[in-house]
Amino acid sequence: MRKAWIAGMIAAAALAATTVCFAEESKEAVAFENSGITLSIPGEYAEKLVVEDAPEDGSLFKVSEKASIEAAKAQGVEYDGPGWLFSIGTVPEDEAHLMICNDMSGAEIFAKDAENNYYVFYHPTDVRLVRENYDDPAEMEGWSQLNEWAATVEDTLVAENEGLTAAKFGNSEVEMALFKTVYGDANYTISTLEHGPLEPGDVDPMPFVEKLTTGVKYEYVEETEAPDGEYAVLTFPEEGTRFDFFFAEGGENFVRKVTGEGDDEFVMLYKATFEDGTTKASEIMKEWYDAIVAAAGIAEE
Repeated sequence: MRKAWIAGMIAAAALAATTVCFAEESKEAVAFENSGITLSIPGEYAEKLVVEDAPEDGSLFKVSEKASIEAAKAQGVEYDGPGWLFSIGTVPEDEAHLMICNDMSGAEIFAKDAENNYYVFYHPTDVRLVRENYDDPAEMEGWSQLNEWAATVEDTLVAENEGLTAAKFGNSEVEMALFKTVYGDANYTISTLEHGPLEPGDVDPMPFVEKLTTGVKYEYVEETEAPDGEYAVLTFPEEGTRFDFFFAEGGENFVRKVTGEGDDEFVMLYKATFEDGTTKASEIMKEWYDAIVAAAGIAEE
């Protein structure tokens, strides 16, 4: 079995080498334009793709693998978007703000322009590869190469189109909740043992949310107990959800999400990793809370 696998990989490598040689003859990128935005397709992939620069869905570009489209047609299969790799679309600023407050599976905001239009990279959440034979390693390798290239399109599009600037947002449960305090018109309180739960009043959440969502990655943590000790609590009473930000040394970047109560309580633990290696999430929450305390004119005990 292993010998067969090795033979298959050798065949895939040979196919890749052939593709590279072909690219040398026609390596110039093929450009597509829509609404002043240019999408460049590398020469080695141009003949393998179908690019729509005026898709029916209203996006700017829709890119699919030609072989999957042809395979689906040959099989007479009604298939939703065979070979679809990605689409590029735009949304106005208010819609982008609503998007980042909710689950964005299959969509990633990655740029904006001078008019505050936001650019979205749409992609399938399932595999759209269609073949008569799925056992050919070379076919699988070719599909993987196209997906690897697709993963670079966001950065390339920004680099190649003057007027676009990068604008990326995380979409973890923690980030969605934080964005709701700014854009979601959500009722919330922040609490510590110092003065208990307080409504934000006129305190602008944006400076604190920016610190908590910029240059950071929130990841779900399995089989890890939450830190002991005190924590700041961001609560959404109408949703029955709270987020605990711990103060314990070494645990300042753990965030616990709690929904429900009693037997219906459900707990998830996240860890924030900041690019600078020094930012602590709970310290920012304490700054936010202190700003609310000061604005409310609460005297120190």
